[in-house]
Amino acid sequence: MTLGETVQAWAEEARSKGAATFPLIRPISVNNLFENRRGKGRVRTRKYDLWRADQMGAIMAAGPRLHVSGPVDIVLMAPAGSQADTDNIQKGYIDAAVAMGLMDDDRNVVSVATMWIPAHIGVGVIAPIHPQTPSAGPITGRGASFHTEDPR
Repeated sequence: MTLGETVQAWAEEARSKGAATFPLIRPISVNNLFENRRGKGRVRTRKYDLWRADQMGAIMAAGPRLHVSGPVDIVLMAPAGSQADTDNIQKGYIDAAVAMGLMDDDRNVVSVATMWIPAHIGVGVIAPIHPQTPSAGPITGRGASFHTEDPR
């Protein structure tokens, strides 16, 4: 299975569990989003407006979208090739997802994981965070093990 097929299979599984997924075009760095204008203050740059229109167009072209309410975790698998740092590409993608109605507000974002993938189009996943049952038991992954406890 190719990396692209693996990413798509992972996105399908996420959708089946209530997550919203959306395509990611080549990213724009947060350094290019805003500029200061005399008499107007901080405003979006023309470059950001063009990128945002392209990103929102890619989301529209992908078809029906799922809306996720409440707290969310986000995974951004962005197309490689940018010189930007991974933390500098998150804002543009998240703001476009909010504008397209994939989630309520970026204040609901609990965590963001960002990675580069060797592809022309990446994938973003917005996963709802469901309340944990107190004393739910161990959580394991990548060699680490944690145990949830009721804090009361």
